[in-house]
Amino acid sequence: MSDDRQRPDYGEYATPEEQRAMQMPLDPRAANDPNAPLAQLASMESVILPPPAVAPDRRVRVDRVITAILLGYGLISVLSTIPRYLDFTALANEAFRISGIPGEFSNFAQGASMGNAAAFILAVGFGVTVWLTIRRWRRGQRAWWVPVVGALVTNIPVMICLMVALMNDPAMLDYATLVGS
Repeated sequence: MSDDRQRPDYGEYATPEEQRAMQMPLDPRAANDPNAPLAQLASMESVILPPPAVAPDRRVRVDRVITAILLGYGLISVLSTIPRYLDFTALANEAFRISGIPGEFSNFAQGASMGNAAAFILAVGFGVTVWLTIRRWRRGQRAWWVPVVGALVTNIPVMICLMVALMNDPAMLDYATLVGS
């Protein structure tokens, strides 16, 4: 059984957009070269063009400004807090004085180790937060929430370190039994 219909030309059933895409050469030099094989140009199904360079919209700029402010605040907080954690005895004595706890902090060994651990966790947590923020910025994603979550996640183990040292101090235990009875 033979078909008397004529075969369609290449791209005859294509949409107007597809037909326009088929006429655009991948290599701009090939369009000006009279020796370029027409079959090569005609066999193109689509042309992949890079996305146009677009200036970031207002939401992206606002997100970046807010994120930068939060990171700046976090940096100032980390830089001012780490030295206080490294001198944990002075920090604990100040906390006792403000809270009205009589006596002085005397759990020096555990205070030093927990203060150092808290300072280390704080520094690493801030570094990871900055790294995750930059990754999201490079991907074009919103990042304002990363410093907020980073601060919360980092400060939980920091507070645990500080509380372990404070709650094991004899002055704090005496105060707790005095208040509890």
